[in-house]
Parts: sequence; structure tokens; C-alpha cells
Amino acid sequence: MDIRITSDGTEDRRMSALISFEKRKQPPLDVWLSSDTHDLGGAPGDVFLMAAYLAAWRAGERSIDIDYPVDPLVVANLSVVARIIGLWDRRSGPPPAINAATSATFSTNRGVGLFLSGGVDSVASLSTLTKSYPPEHPRRPTHSILIDYQAINRMSEQEAEARYSGRRRICETLSGSAGVDLIALRTNLRLLDDSGKFWAERWHGAVLASVAHAVSNHIGTVNIGSTKTWDTLEPWGSHPALDPLYSGRSVQTQHHGFEMSRMDKIRSIVDWQDALDLINVCTSRESGGTNCGSCEKCLRTRVQLLACGALANAGAFAGSEVDPSELRNTIAPNRYSLQCFTDALEPLRQMGRHDLVDAIEHFVDRSERDNAFKRLLRKISKRLPVR
Repeated sequence: MDIRITSDGTEDRRMSALISFEKRKQPPLDVWLSSDTHDLGGAPGDVFLMAAYLAAWRAGERSIDIDYPVDPLVVANLSVVARIIGLWDRRSGPPPAINAATSATFSTNRGVGLFLSGGVDSVASLSTLTKSYPPEHPRRPTHSILIDYQAINRMSEQEAEARYSGRRRICETLSGSAGVDLIALRTNLRLLDDSGKFWAERWHGAVLASVAHAVSNHIGTVNIGSTKTWDTLEPWGSHPALDPLYSGRSVQTQHHGFEMSRMDKIRSIVDWQDALDLINVCTSRESGGTNCGSCEKCLRTRVQLLACGALANAGAFAGSEVDPSELRNTIAPNRYSLQCFTDALEPLRQMGRHDLVDAIEHFVDRSERDNAFKRLLRKISKRLPVR
């Protein structure tokens, strides 16, 4: 892989690079990120190396040559990332060597950032961190960061724009309510690899951290809200073992909230009306940036809000009731999702919602059988020879 920095972001709030894959028969990719709210002031070598490293490894690249100095701590940390991921997947092959000059400059800004998407994980992190630390405390967030990845995974440009516009409005309101400054960025970094599975299971933490390095003139620490809890941890793109390793001398990355269950996260926002009215969790590709209310993630959130006694006040779902029949045609995709539903059982029993308790128990049983079959298929596929 060859990375050539074409703009360092100092003139037009746009940082860019031409990235070429040795193994791919395609023209160089013009990869960029930009902001219409804040100047970019990070080290572009660190930004694009961090974003491209895992994508290059997955593509089978033998080395990464970059024409801009990089932080030697970033290089050292990426080697540890490679060791961890190599333990997760022993078929990964050797990671690419990094060929670059080293940089001796770094930012000393004291701002604290937090990635904000409008979903439960990031909103709960914003809520708990601003409640836990008073103004002027060095760990209290001063900035939230919203990223638009452009149209991805065959999503139409119209749908992608509707989603971003909706999430931006949400994040502007929540950031203002919490007293933090929103940094809005757009990027096409995901052009480096269009696999949704790779993005989720290996890559997204690195890309988030790379964006944080692009705004190191504003923040010196950034929080990445957890997805999994400590008891459901598994190899994942954002992970408490990986995220801190995406630090450099300018930006320290932290994995926040993995000690909290999703029910705990819901409880952390039930007294924040703006959050109840605005959280956006939907995975539908045709929702136009709103909650469809019926996908697994929307249903999971509605069940937990009901169990916390907050669904009636949640404008994000228009106070919609949960009907047991909604669980009949849905499957929980993983152990974490199952845990989210089972965490709601006891509160629902105490509320006298035995109809919903019975429906969730049947739903969990059906999902466990389905997931067990999928795990068996994965084991079989791993034992097949690689072609």
C-alpha cells in the first residue's frame, strides 16, 4: 500500500490522501475527511495510517509506505493491535510493515471528546460522563464528534443524506443540552474496505480513533462508547483491549462503558427528556433517519424502555406500546442482543407484564437454537481448506 498525503487540513478544513493497494487492480483512492464546524489540525500521517492499517492487512498488503511523518507510538501500538487480532484469527497472515519517517511533534490540547451517533451507547456515555464530572474536571467531555461515512453498503445517496441530516439535528440538540461542542465531520474512509462484517468485527474502532487524531488540535482524549458488556465480550472492532492502543502522543483513546449493561445505559438516560425524545437506534435502510420501531434493535430498545418505565415518555418511539406478537418474527442476532432482552424479564414480571415475559422467553429460546446452528456452520467453514 502507498499513502500520499495531498492535503493536511490546515487551509480548507479538509484532509486527504491518495491511497493505492498493491494487491488490487484499481486506480488510487482519493480518501478524505472534512468538517464544516471546526478546523482540522491533527497529523495526517497518523490519521491515514491508523485508518488504513487493518484494511491493508485484510487486503494482503506486504507493507505500507507513507510519505508523511508518523508518531512512533502509533506505529508501536498498531503492532500490538496486530498481535491481538492475530490471536483472534490465526488465519490472518503477517501484518504489513510500516515504512515512514517518524514525527517529533504532538499536540497538548486538554479537550475531551466523545463520539456521538445518537444511539443508546454513545448517548449513555455522554450522559454518565457529564453527570459524573463537574465542569472544568479534566475527564468531563468538552466536545462530541459526529461522523458521516457517506453512502455505504449500497445505500442510496438520498437515504444516506437523510440519515446524516437527521442524526446531525439529534446530536446538535443533545450536545447543546449537555453543554458540549459538536464537531461534525464527513469522510469516505470506508472506501478502503466495503465489507460490513469487517467493519463491525475488526475495523470501526480504528477508523473512529483516526478521526479523533484529525481533530487533535481540539481534543487530547477521546471516549469510544462500548457496545458489548464485560460478560458478553468477544472479538469486535471496538474493544477494551484495542481502543486504548489507537492512542498516540496527541490523542489518548478510551473505551467507555463496557461495565454497563444496555439496561444500565437505558436507565442512565431516563431522566434526560431530550435523550428519550431523540435517541436513534434503527438499522433499517429505508427509515429516512428515523426509528422504524420494528427492527430488532428498535424492538430491543422499546422493550428496555418499557421495563424501565420510560417508554410512554419516549418521543423517539412516540410512546408506542410493545405487543408480544412483535417478537414472533424476530431473531436476536447474537449473545449480547439476547442479554438485552433477558435483562428486561424481571422488571417486566414486577410490572405484571406476564404476556410479554412469556413472549420474550419463547423468543430467547428460538434465537438460541438459531444462533447455535449458525455457530456450527461457522465452525465447519473454518475447518474447510482456504482456497
